[in-house]
Amino acid sequence: MALSGLKSMLGIKGESKKKQEAFESSETSPEMEYLLISSLQHLGIPKYTTKTFTYDKIQGLAAVGTLTGSIKIFGKQGIEAIIEGEKQHPIEFLAFITNKGVLVSNSNIGRNLTFWSIEEMKVTLTIPIDFLVSKLYYPEDGDFIYLGTHGGELRVLDVEQKRLTAYGLSFSLLCPDQAEDPIIDLSFHPEKPEKILICYENRGIVIWDFKKNKVIKKINNTQPTHCAAWTRDGNSIVCGLRDGSIAFWNLEEKKPFIYKSLKPDPDVNDINLTAIDTIICMADKTIVMGGQPFNSPNQITCFTGDEINNSFVYTLPSETLPLQIFPIQSIDDGVIKENLVIVTQDASILIHDFKSPYPFYPTEIFGPLQVFCSRYYTMANNGQEVMNLIESMASPEFELVLNGGVVSETYQDIFGMLITAHSSGLIRFWCVSNVRTYNLTNLSLLSQEKNPYFRGSIFIFNEVADENCKISALEISIETKKLIVAFDIGKIGIWQIGINEINLLGIHQVHTSPILDLKVKGSFIISGDLVGGLSIFNMDSSEIIYSYDLKISRKSEISKQQISISQIEIYDNIAAVSVSNGLVHLFDFNTMQLQPPVKSPKIDLKSEVPKRSDVGILKMLYTSIDQQKVVIAYEKSMHLVQWPSLEVQASQYWLTPIVSTNLLYLRSEVYAALLHSDGMMSLLRTDSLERIWKSKISIPIEANYKEFNMSFDGHFIITTSSKQILTGWLTFFDESRAECNLVLFNKNASNDFKKEKKSSKFLGFKVNREVNFNGIFEKPNKKCLIQEKEIVEDRPQEEEKKGLEEEMKMGELGSAMEKALQGVKERGEKIQNLDVKIKNMAEQAKSWADMIKEQAEKEKNKKWWQL
Repeated sequence: MALSGLKSMLGIKGESKKKQEAFESSETSPEMEYLLISSLQHLGIPKYTTKTFTYDKIQGLAAVGTLTGSIKIFGKQGIEAIIEGEKQHPIEFLAFITNKGVLVSNSNIGRNLTFWSIEEMKVTLTIPIDFLVSKLYYPEDGDFIYLGTHGGELRVLDVEQKRLTAYGLSFSLLCPDQAEDPIIDLSFHPEKPEKILICYENRGIVIWDFKKNKVIKKINNTQPTHCAAWTRDGNSIVCGLRDGSIAFWNLEEKKPFIYKSLKPDPDVNDINLTAIDTIICMADKTIVMGGQPFNSPNQITCFTGDEINNSFVYTLPSETLPLQIFPIQSIDDGVIKENLVIVTQDASILIHDFKSPYPFYPTEIFGPLQVFCSRYYTMANNGQEVMNLIESMASPEFELVLNGGVVSETYQDIFGMLITAHSSGLIRFWCVSNVRTYNLTNLSLLSQEKNPYFRGSIFIFNEVADENCKISALEISIETKKLIVAFDIGKIGIWQIGINEINLLGIHQVHTSPILDLKVKGSFIISGDLVGGLSIFNMDSSEIIYSYDLKISRKSEISKQQISISQIEIYDNIAAVSVSNGLVHLFDFNTMQLQPPVKSPKIDLKSEVPKRSDVGILKMLYTSIDQQKVVIAYEKSMHLVQWPSLEVQASQYWLTPIVSTNLLYLRSEVYAALLHSDGMMSLLRTDSLERIWKSKISIPIEANYKEFNMSFDGHFIITTSSKQILTGWLTFFDESRAECNLVLFNKNASNDFKKEKKSSKFLGFKVNREVNFNGIFEKPNKKCLIQEKEIVEDRPQEEEKKGLEEEMKMGELGSAMEKALQGVKERGEKIQNLDVKIKNMAEQAKSWADMIKEQAEKEKNKKWWQL
């Protein structure tokens, strides 16, 4: 008997292995040849961002670069896009060219400068460079980008001509007789654009005058400098030093001098202070990052007052460095406001308008916190009631900082509503369309004091006493417009959704352990927890009417098996409760009784703690087409079973685990759509579980997929373990569908930030003080002349390979010709030397012959007495 059981088990394993191999090698069937993933959109901040925040104040767009060579762009609500680079080189510097729809980036690994078009959503030009960039500086509305190098040079990039100019300031010109040092900061004088501040790490600061073509001021700091900035009047420079101190230099005198030196935290020993990394001089305040104890990296300091004698410390929710702070301007009722953008290393963006002690997360950007759980309600699955919910929740009270992009959207474009639950008791409601996903409203379950970083249309409640509790499950009753939220402390909260309001109905202690899943059936809530507890709660009477312990005794009868509720699904009046050991319990709402459990295709009744990844059911799919069949999905297999006996009719296996599965209706047929953990999507027939289609999600994401929700018509939402989600549509491209009416670059954007041209008076006449940089950079002075390099665009791989081969051949030919010419030259020189030697020998021989002849004449003319 045991032998037959072993053979049976081995046979099942052999069959599953064969099916796994067949599944992995299967190809798309001809009938699904035109099925594709369309309208794919990335929401949120990429996980691995670099310190590259940039902002176009006219377009109202912001962008950040990533370590993987892509750029993420943000506009107003739901207007987001990600542009993939040609190579996965980290983007170290990034700048928006004002109102041009162009971004310029630098990668020192790739040794290049790259131009990006947000209209074409691609890289348009790559310029190779032969130096390392240590600072990229773009003055707003400018025509040039200024590049500081690791060798201490200043180079200039013409953004209109898209080429490096011949203009350059060498380190030896700026700092004679000193060792090379990298440029770490650059900025123009706020009133006199002919003057530029060039800050070195160890060699101090020089002020270069482009008109006078010389260094006019020089500052030597006693400590290595990390940053520098002009004050708004241009009479002083503020330096941030490595020892955590700040030095204010007066430039009005002939010789600069320090008139004030201070530390953000004077009570801390120098050895425990962080360096000053960023200084921003605003109209009435100076913002400093750094100079705080190492154990307080989530703080920035604001100095105010004429004597810089007042300071305020702002605490951020992120405790990770490095941070980046960046000033931006926005228009509010025609008034220009200065805001501060704070980008943290843990992929969060905050805005500080200095109206309150705390910065706030902008509502127009997804996140800002990781998604714990989510629910997706669509018109295809839930009917017109979803649209009614969206209309009642839409709030006009948002205070938007980013206003970029143009969107054209109708009711026909809207798919449904997404609800995401985050830490700090935050619940966010989103409208999902084929154009964008934008925030409707937000619900905070904690008080403003406990949740100070969220502003806008947020309803504040303080009934959930424990601020550390997490939202573990949520659901909306579409018919009654009730929001049900479960917590890991066993409580369930119920809210009534009205027009622009959400009212608390009650919070109830239903379980004593974390609730893992819940579903709503009429006025009843069925919920399951971490230790196998199942409860039925009546919302009308606000009481628990049934409570069950689904743990079973093991064969030893000494202890009960440790199990949890993995998921709950409702089919008509039956709730199928899946347990982590593989058993399925059925609760009948008609009789209000729990039926005896049935065994699923995979069970484990022996282990003390069953392995959920092996036998835990991910999802059960119930189709209305065949009411006697149910599809049960596990991480690495799927089974078609008879309902409700769960007798297996067909099976399918694969190697890569799935995140989840959903039903999809295409052309009157029903399929199971799977999302694998590697981003591959598969489509299986529900009657045979045969895979007939597969496709990879094209947007790479450096995080694990967490939840996969899809409507019957193919619109899907994917949440991740980070602050990012993906939305898209699985459809045939030959079907008529609405065009995407989202435009990032607004050609009609008006410049409300126009500045008057700087002018002064001389003998009563107005004199324009604008600098003609085109003339300066086009024909630079000899001492500022650097040989211009030829701009070569990146070529496709084959052309590049061919070009390299031709260059190698030409190089070899040129080398051979050079050697030949060198040989001829050497032989010519040898012959010439030989001719000279022969001539010298001939002249010497002639002189010898003359001497002999002369001596012979003398001997002949001697007298006899001389012999």
